[in-house]
Amino acid sequence: MPWFYSHKEDPIMMNLAVALEYEGISSFRFDFSGSGENEGIFEYGNYRKETDDSHFVVEHFSGTSRVASVILGHSKGGDVVLLYASKYHDILLLSMFLDVMI
Repeated sequence: MPWFYSHKEDPIMMNLAVALEYEGISSFRFDFSGSGENEGIFEYGNYRKETDDSHFVVEHFSGTSRVASVILGHSKGGDVVLLYASKYHDILLLSMFLDVMI
């Protein structure tokens, strides 16, 4: 999941997808509603809607016989991952990573 004002084509997300692919792990990146290439209006904060967006993606893959076993969030996306874990109980592993500015 992307960070605040980020999108699925952000270099951090692209590099992560390439690294996962190199290890034989498939991944799916998406933009929240109103961000990046996704339609809609960007709304500041909107964690609950972004959590529901994430759940929609997990349900979509479950319906295609693909299992989403990990959700990874970067920065603000990490907050969404934590909210997802408190609301839904269908993912085996949740992870988040943050930028550290010194």
